[in-house]
Amino acid sequence: MKSVKITVGGAFEEEASRQFIDAWHRAERGETFHERHLAFESWEALARVLPGSANCEFIVLPVCR
Repeated sequence: MKSVKITVGGAFEEEASRQFIDAWHRAERGETFHERHLAFESWEALARVLPGSANCEFIVLPVCR
């Protein structure tokens, strides 16, 4: 199973920038990696793209900073 990191709300532009810079530095060091990230402005935006009748299983993990 492939994993995807999903970010909802907050300053997702800042998070996406940080992830890009991190990936750039890792690539410069020669690290091999494959990651998938999706960012949504709000829970409503995420809900608009979810299939209504698909058998989807989601685990919501709170992030504390």
